[in-house]
Amino acid sequence: MLCFEAFFQETAQERLNFVYCIRKVKIFFFLEDGTIQVLEPTINNSGIPQGTLIRRQQIPLPAPRNDDFYSVLDFNIGKEVELFGRVYKITNCDKYTRIFLNRIGVHVPDAINIPPDPYTVQREKVSLTPK
Repeated sequence: MLCFEAFFQETAQERLNFVYCIRKVKIFFFLEDGTIQVLEPTINNSGIPQGTLIRRQQIPLPAPRNDDFYSVLDFNIGKEVELFGRVYKITNCDKYTRIFLNRIGVHVPDAINIPPDPYTVQREKVSLTPK
């Protein structure tokens, strides 16, 4: 199993001061059958549904290549993958994934910083201000 860290940008329609929010996820690619699973770590009191975003399954590539499924070569740091209409930017991978990809001849770049989530930054400011 290969493990990647990623994020996606979601429009924040119900939040007054924010146009978007950044949501961090883990993408798992299972080598045995080419299936993919996407999980969002839960954050207490976030107000949004979290956990399993995509259950383990083979996922077709976006149109016009939707006759093929994603493969291990479609995932690497810096790449964007579109899974069921949502675009995920891959920012990092675990040590095993890095070693595996290097052994099959795929160069793995250094990790990319995830942009700050405006909503989370604002929540931290509010919690740090003295009352």
